[in-house]
Amino acid sequence: SSSSSSSSQRNDRPSLKGDVLSLLSAILVCGYIAIGAKIRGDRPSMPIFVYSFPIVASAAIFLQIVVVLTCAFDDDGGFKPTVFLESYRWMRFWDPAVGQKTCFLVFFLAVVPGTLGHSGFFVAMKHLSSLTVTFALSFEPIIGSAIGYLLSVSSIPGPATFVGGFVLLVGVYCCNL
Repeated sequence: SSSSSSSSQRNDRPSLKGDVLSLLSAILVCGYIAIGAKIRGDRPSMPIFVYSFPIVASAAIFLQIVVVLTCAFDDDGGFKPTVFLESYRWMRFWDPAVGQKTCFLVFFLAVVPGTLGHSGFFVAMKHLSSLTVTFALSFEPIIGSAIGYLLSVSSIPGPATFVGGFVLLVGVYCCNL
């Protein structure tokens, strides 16, 4: 019982796992931008949905596999369907504990910033260099942190985050010279 109460507590401190996931994310975004720039350069008249649909569909399939691998097993390694289904609790919009607002917000985040936002980067590559698009993409966590703070859902990041963000932006700026 004490282990379940400690695992349910929020841990917002930086960790090596978070740093490794952030680095992996940066590498994957570089690949995403490079592939998008290549496709946009080879096929400038390609409709956006022809590019976006496979990207969004493959991301959804990949993330479903990640959810199964990380949420469907208990601490002993046994498959627990209830643990797996609990990870999709937000989809039960009829449940008063979850509510329609939560379900709407999740779908809103999937469609607007997820699909339309990232498709906008692909459209921008038709008119701008991939380095300029990457520079704009680098502002995403900064703007997201500011919005989170303004909506009172997150605290102001610590000094190390600001230093890291500054180093990142200087690096991207130097690449654009």
